[in-house]
Amino acid sequence: MRYTPVLLLCLLISACASGPSLQRTLHQEEALLVVLDQSPVSAQPDFETPYSHPAQISADDLENILGTIRTTPDKGMLMSLFSKKDIKPLFPTETLPLVAAHISDALSKATPDERVNFYQTLPLNSANVLATTGFLLVKDNMLHLRVEHYKAPLRKGSHPSRTGMNIRPTEKGKYAFSLHEGQKMTHRSYKNVLGLSGSDPHWLVIDYTHFPAPGTETQVGSESPTLEPKKSLEERLRTLKHLKEEGLITEEEYNQKKQSLLKDL
Repeated sequence: MRYTPVLLLCLLISACASGPSLQRTLHQEEALLVVLDQSPVSAQPDFETPYSHPAQISADDLENILGTIRTTPDKGMLMSLFSKKDIKPLFPTETLPLVAAHISDALSKATPDERVNFYQTLPLNSANVLATTGFLLVKDNMLHLRVEHYKAPLRKGSHPSRTGMNIRPTEKGKYAFSLHEGQKMTHRSYKNVLGLSGSDPHWLVIDYTHFPAPGTETQVGSESPTLEPKKSLEERLRTLKHLKEEGLITEEEYNQKKQSLLKDL
């Protein structure tokens, strides 16, 4: 009996040390994980909470915004002079509705201390998948998107948060990328420890409340991408049906998205 107080004290210390969970999972399947995360933004220590959450951005609006985000390989200044621009969408067209729907839902449920982490995986081979990871949040009426990895290799069965950990230092340049600035968006600017200004090519600040309607073309130079025209209702419904048949979305998610598309008729 004399050891009981000591045992209780140890259990209390252990419970306090573990603390509350900093993450809560809102959606999890083989190809997509969406998590609300309270941990600090390590890459930008000056970027602090509270965020403007919960935030209401419809799945359709978010699909429009995310559908305009483009990436290009970061081959360095010298190589970029001799290589053709390889511009690709951040999310594949066929998976974009699902990603937008779950991120929209997560933003509406986030607290002022939580950001929305996303992890999307695509098939690569029998042993590995390609992972695109990052986070979104709303602050000061602006939508912030930071992409940590774009189609980086990840061993099947590993947690998506381990993306990039097994890439050798000599191979990291192979997976380097930059995000393009489009309409109503810019790279986030900052000052380093020396007070020098810079910008983050992986972080976009988006004026989502004034974002152009689908189908609007950008007024940009020849090397910059333009917004893709909005798909017809028939095409969007066919894509939605394909996602359901492939098991990428549930019957409930299919019906909700279908009703959302048909309500404007």
